[in-house]
Amino acid sequence: MSDLTPSDTPPRLVDLEQLIEAAQELEPLPRSLSLLLAAGTAETPDVETICDVVAMDPPLAAKVLRRANSAMGSRHRVARTREAVVLLGAASVVSLALGDRVRRDLQQELPEYGLAAGVLWEHSVRASMAADAIRSLSGRSVPVAAVSAALLHDLGKIVMSRFLTPEVSVLIREAMEAGATRLDAERELLQVHHGELGALVAQHWGLPDDLVSAIAYHHNPFEVDETGADTVFLADYLADKTMNRVGDSPASEEHIALSCERLALSAMSLQRAEGRVTGEFNVISGF
Repeated sequence: MSDLTPSDTPPRLVDLEQLIEAAQELEPLPRSLSLLLAAGTAETPDVETICDVVAMDPPLAAKVLRRANSAMGSRHRVARTREAVVLLGAASVVSLALGDRVRRDLQQELPEYGLAAGVLWEHSVRASMAADAIRSLSGRSVPVAAVSAALLHDLGKIVMSRFLTPEVSVLIREAMEAGATRLDAERELLQVHHGELGALVAQHWGLPDDLVSAIAYHHNPFEVDETGADTVFLADYLADKTMNRVGDSPASEEHIALSCERLALSAMSLQRAEGRVTGEFNVISGF
């Protein structure tokens, strides 16, 4: 990457304080979702509370039942909410509930990131599925919150895009053409990158610390020793791979191998996770 020095660019391309304020001004989570998150991301998930919250939200209950029946295929009909919750697991149920909250935001077009309408949402859903698969295949303990973190990992792009004027976008593009990743360009030119902004949103919502950290470090997990960050890093990679697209901060083979090593995840297990993402997404998409 080429050096980006203060003399290369105006000193205040974007007001950092305004960026942070924007991340902290998003509408707070409903109390029911906060309860569900607390119960579902605990070290030992509180299944009873999860079932109670889901039962009080008919649209969510219907979605949980549909997802459980999709997972079962024609083998068995799931008719009770509790059975569906137990079958899917706390991580998937929490991810479904969070998805309802952020779906509209993540479905919008983000031309500043070269994303057509719906692409970021599909990427986020695939990443959540990948994190769930990686968590089950990893030889190390991965927090339940990693699945939700994978769903929300690019939330910071929604905030960042509001401040990316054509002039700033040109400077970022020039930095990337000179060898910088999107993450590096944002960090150098704007003093903050979209992962950190997404973490601020998650923190503002009162989400668990391990979830916040996994979002913040989803492109650079090697700066922390947390399995959640490695999981979201690999989930982001698999989401892009199964969509046949290259992300704006593509993962190198060396870093993929290192994260797999840190998670005690074999190359075969990573391939299995990739296959599960493709299969599961095809099922929910009706392909």
